[in-house]
Amino acid sequence: MTPAIKSGRHTDMHKKKWRLRAVCAVLLIVSMIFSPVVLGYACYAAARPDDSGAGAVYLYCLSNASVLYSRDAQKEFPASSSAKMMTALLTIENTGDLLEKIELTEQMLEGCSGSEYGFSVGAVATAEDLLKALILANSDNAAKICANLISGSREEFVVLMNERAKELSMNNTKYTTPHGYDTDDAVTTAEDTAKLSVFLHGMTAFMNIASLPYTSLTTSDELIYTRNNFIGKWYSLKYYDSDVTGMHACTTESGTTLVATADKSDGYSYLCVVLDGKTVLSENKAYTVASSLIDWAVGNFGYRELVSSGRPVTSVKVNNADKTDSVPVFPSHDVVLYLPDYISDDDIKYEYNVYSDELDAPFSKGTEVGEITVYCEGRTVATVSLVTGAGASLSKSARLTESLISFLTHPAVIIIALAALTFALLRVVGYIRKKRRLPKK
Repeated sequence: MTPAIKSGRHTDMHKKKWRLRAVCAVLLIVSMIFSPVVLGYACYAAARPDDSGAGAVYLYCLSNASVLYSRDAQKEFPASSSAKMMTALLTIENTGDLLEKIELTEQMLEGCSGSEYGFSVGAVATAEDLLKALILANSDNAAKICANLISGSREEFVVLMNERAKELSMNNTKYTTPHGYDTDDAVTTAEDTAKLSVFLHGMTAFMNIASLPYTSLTTSDELIYTRNNFIGKWYSLKYYDSDVTGMHACTTESGTTLVATADKSDGYSYLCVVLDGKTVLSENKAYTVASSLIDWAVGNFGYRELVSSGRPVTSVKVNNADKTDSVPVFPSHDVVLYLPDYISDDDIKYEYNVYSDELDAPFSKGTEVGEITVYCEGRTVATVSLVTGAGASLSKSARLTESLISFLTHPAVIIIALAALTFALLRVVGYIRKKRRLPKK
C-alpha cells in the first residue's frame, strides 16, 4: 500500500509549507508578546499562587494572548513531553490524509521494541493511529515510526524538529530524539513548551486527539487511555477536571511534564505548563500546581478599560477656523488591560504629549495631533495616538485672504503683472530719452 506520508526530509510538501509555517510562527510569537487592544500583565507580587513542587511554571490566557504568570520559564529541563508534541506537530503538517492506510515496513519500525498497539511489520495502520498512541499513551515506538515515515530516518527527523523549533522561536530548546529520551542533551523550557502548545492548540487534528480520555486503534483491539489525569480516569480519579479540554502529560522518574488547556466559568480559556512536577506523599504536584494556577487566574484577573476613545483628553487651539477656536482631542482607540485585581487606580498613570499647542485650519476629523502613554506600576503598557474629535474649515476672512493670495500668486497673473511692469518701465525709459533729445532753451 502507498504510505500516506512522504519519505525524505526535503519533501515537496515540506517545501511548499515552510513559508506558511514561518508566517504562523511570527503571528504566534507576536500574539504572545503584545496585543494592541487587550494587554496582559505578568504578575509577580501580591496573592502569588502556590507553585511549590514544580520546577518551572507558565500560565497563559488563550482568550486574549496574555502571559499571566511564570516562574523559571527559561530554565532548561529534559525535553521528554515537548519532543513528542513536536513529533506530533510535524506528523500532522507532513501528512496528506491522517486516515489513509499505511503498511508498516521494517524500515519504518527501525529502532522499535516489541509490537506495541499492533505496530508490527506488515500491519496496516493510519497516521491517526500513530498520533493517538503518541499523544495519549506517550508511545516511544509511535514517535520512532512517525520519524522514519516523515524523514526516512530518526536522525534526519531530529534535524527537522530543531528547524521547526527555531521557526516557533523556541530558542532554548534542543531535540536529539523524536521521543525525548535516551540522551541528556535534549532540553526545553516552560516558555518554549508554551509556544509549542499554543501553536498546537490551534490545530484541530491535534486537539481532537489530545482531548480524548480513551480511544481505539485500527491495529489493535486494545483501548488506549490518556496519561493526562485531568482528562482520563483510568490511572487516577484524583485529578479529573471536566474543565480541562486537552493537551499532554508525561511522567518519568525525574518528574512530570504537564500541559493542560481549560475552559473556565469566567468565559476564558487558559493554558498551563508545568515542568518537573514532583510526587510528594503520593500526590503528583504537577496536577495540583496546574489546578491552583488556573483557579488563581479565574479569581484574580479581569478586564479594565483605562483609555476610552469616547472621552476627550484635552483640547487644542485652532487658528483661522470658522465658528470655533478649539477642538477636543480623543484617543484613537480604547485600551483595555487584563489586570490582576490588586492593581488599583493609583497604580495606573497617564502621560500625554500634544505635538503643537495650536492647529491651523483647515483639517479633518481624526487628524493625529499627539499621543497618550499608559503606565501600570511604572511599566509602559500602552501608547495610543491622539486625534482631533472634529474637523475645522477656514473662516470667511481667512478664505478671502487665501483666495487673494492664491489669485496673486497664480502664474498667469504673475506673467501679466510682469508684462505690465515691463511695459511701464519701457514707457518711462522712452520718455526720459525723448526728453533728453529736446533742445535746451
